[in-house]
Amino acid sequence: MSYVWIYLNVVHVQTGGFSIEATLGVNLDLVRGQVWPLVKSSTARHTVSLFNLPRGFICSPMSQSIVVDATHLQALDLTVAHTALNQVDWQTELKLGFSINYPRDENDPRELSEIPEVRLWFIRLDSHYPWLPLFLDIESGELGRYAAMLVPHQFSPLDGIRYNPEALEIFVMGKVFTIAQWLKDNQIDGIEKLKLMVCTLGYELDDGLFELLK
Repeated sequence: MSYVWIYLNVVHVQTGGFSIEATLGVNLDLVRGQVWPLVKSSTARHTVSLFNLPRGFICSPMSQSIVVDATHLQALDLTVAHTALNQVDWQTELKLGFSINYPRDENDPRELSEIPEVRLWFIRLDSHYPWLPLFLDIESGELGRYAAMLVPHQFSPLDGIRYNPEALEIFVMGKVFTIAQWLKDNQIDGIEKLKLMVCTLGYELDDGLFELLK
């Protein structure tokens, strides 16, 4: 089976009074959100360089982080998300993210996106807020982590996340149609932001498609 590869390069991050250094294929860091990586998405047709964070780059905190605990995940309880998102003004420039607290055994090799309780919680969340990916903090990698919760993939300690390309394409196109309609219904000018979201996931769509969706 072929996959879209997401590569992690070396990046040094200083945040919250401590430093973290990630190298190619560091286990857990991308999905757990502890590192803001330099990311490159590559497909058979094209390669897109998404970010260019220099070594020593100091990352500022995201605008709003929704803290999700194990109790919420195990009960598929979206209350914490509802509480935060019901206060959001979708007309403003938002950078949303998630801080997931799910205790695991030290010998548990799974990424958060490989834990059924975590994935199911995000699948349910996405069914309530299908436009949410448009407002995730792209620079901190939130969109990639969110996609990993919804799109089949494999994780290699050496190569990073490998999305199933067919599943990723279906996910991207589904979001394009859903979000474009949501923007239209709510009279929000967000097509350029939608294009950026698509590009971040490694796809380039013709502008004519977006014109049809306005």
